[in-house]
Amino acid sequence: GDEPVCEVTLGETAIPCSIPSTLQSENIALPTHGDADPIVHIRALSSQRRDVGVVVVPVNTLVPLEVWNVWYAMDEGLDDADDKPPEETPKMHLLLQYVSPEAAAEEQPQLREMRAQDFLLRALQQLNASLEAKVMGHQSRSFG
Repeated sequence: GDEPVCEVTLGETAIPCSIPSTLQSENIALPTHGDADPIVHIRALSSQRRDVGVVVVPVNTLVPLEVWNVWYAMDEGLDDADDKPPEETPKMHLLLQYVSPEAAAEEQPQLREMRAQDFLLRALQQLNASLEAKVMGHQSRSFG
């Protein structure tokens, strides 16, 4: 079967992994190591390990402890990418949460695990709401 993978990079730390799945209770946590302006790079690779595209997320654009449910346009590294209509631009769906170094330092392991479970629960709620909206949109087009 087709099993795409991703590589998540923050500073000098790069983690190759299978695509994390909210439905499988999977997520990735990366320390910022006190970097003043940390930037996360998420590179998608096909099952043949061909580069599909990359998403760049400046961490300081995220509100601490909020769950972000965002579709990001992927940079394919092609010069003609600006000529593509938006519907043909590859996108990556990300659920993100930033925990400040100060908040992380104060967390006990049990609290960290509870926050991770809360993130997954909120991610599932976001995913469910998104799927419901798609189903309702499809039904209204089918019966409208």
